[in-house]
Amino acid sequence: MLADKTRQWEEKRRRCQYNRSVLRSVEESQEKRPTLMIMSYSLYGGGAERVASILASGFAKKYHVILLYIEEKINQYPLDPSVEKILMPSFGADTLEDYQTWQKRYVRQVKRKKRVRISLSMMYQMNKWNVETKGHEIVICAERNNPAKREPEHMETIRKLYEKADHVVFQTAAVRDLFGAEVKAHSSILPNPIEVSCMCTQESLRIVHAGRLNAQKDQETLLRAFALFHRTHSAYTLDLYGDGEKREELQQVADALGIGQSVLFHGNSTEIHRDIKDAQMFVLSSRYEGFSNALLECMMMGMACISTNCEGAREVIQNGINGLLVRIGDPEGLSCAMQQLADDPLLRKKIAQNGQDTAKRFQKEAALEEWMQMLAKLEGEQKWKISGKS
Repeated sequence: MLADKTRQWEEKRRRCQYNRSVLRSVEESQEKRPTLMIMSYSLYGGGAERVASILASGFAKKYHVILLYIEEKINQYPLDPSVEKILMPSFGADTLEDYQTWQKRYVRQVKRKKRVRISLSMMYQMNKWNVETKGHEIVICAERNNPAKREPEHMETIRKLYEKADHVVFQTAAVRDLFGAEVKAHSSILPNPIEVSCMCTQESLRIVHAGRLNAQKDQETLLRAFALFHRTHSAYTLDLYGDGEKREELQQVADALGIGQSVLFHGNSTEIHRDIKDAQMFVLSSRYEGFSNALLECMMMGMACISTNCEGAREVIQNGINGLLVRIGDPEGLSCAMQQLADDPLLRKKIAQNGQDTAKRFQKEAALEEWMQMLAKLEGEQKWKISGKS
């Protein structure tokens, strides 16, 4: 009896030792993973935030990922559970200068405390804080728009910031060409990682648009184009997804044009792909873009797409092959493009199929691999610099 109890006790002790050993190995493995921090305005809403969420989850396979953000809103996009989220505190500063100082101090503190090896930021303010708090980590700035048009007053500051960054990621060659040789020498053009939850069925007579309701996206031109189109295609509706400062004004424009009953303002959607999957076509009316995620997602879904010939769209759409391009601010041209797709199902099918083929390069797995290769290259270069061999 005593011998049996002794054997049972020994077996239990060995199992406990084994479990502790496994747990210790897991903890040590996690400690050895380098820390990568992504700085984004929020986890809700725009294309940059969506890309930040996809990158964070993808990078989590190799890195301990921290997502640092400012705006406290509901997380709209899925995240790998291992990603550590840090909401920056709201400092009660008396002036904007004091606020900026406190925010930079906090970013610097997080970088040091978390031993950040790579810090990747998106959009102007986050890029500014990332560069200005640079220590020994690799600092990467990701340009998500056309700064010469979005923030012309900050363009000179942006040039200087990008010169000081270790690397700059652009979405298009057109935007990279806004910068000089010094920035281009340490930059990449990388695709947005895109994923969709369903394919397009084109079952309904709906034209859809997705984007923030603001001057850049120029939905007023889209409404005027739809009013012309609606004269001969009255069964169609125009469905707008997104919110913004121009919503009330755009609703008034739709009513004034006599199309208020056929234009639906849906606001933001957490299931955008499901909500638009039955649409016949997608229209992007922007005056300028970095690279439209909404356009790429609709192409990937197999939806026929129309876009203004702004930056980004010009680099992905071949007019009449995988989409239709029209001049910026041209309601008549936009209306004609809608009529082309509505009246020619064979053209619509061809454009949708070719658009899907074009979008393959932007599929999440393929795009993430290009980003991971860029990170590995930068880490390798940093090791050479530290060892004094470069």
